Amino acid sequence: MGQFLPGALGFLMLFKSDIHGRVLFQSTFSGIIHGSFAWRREGRGSRPSRR
Repeated sequence: MGQFLPGALGFLMLFKSDIHGRVLFQSTFSGIIHGSFAWRREGRGSRPSRR
């Protein structure tokens, strides 16, 4: 059990960081898409209120 615990902990940390990275990537990607849509809707002259 003493040898298994660090491996499981490392795997859990890797898994957690992978999920966090995916969520971060998805939110950033959707943010970019929504931002570009809002920018197109408002037109090039006016700035989008929130980015």
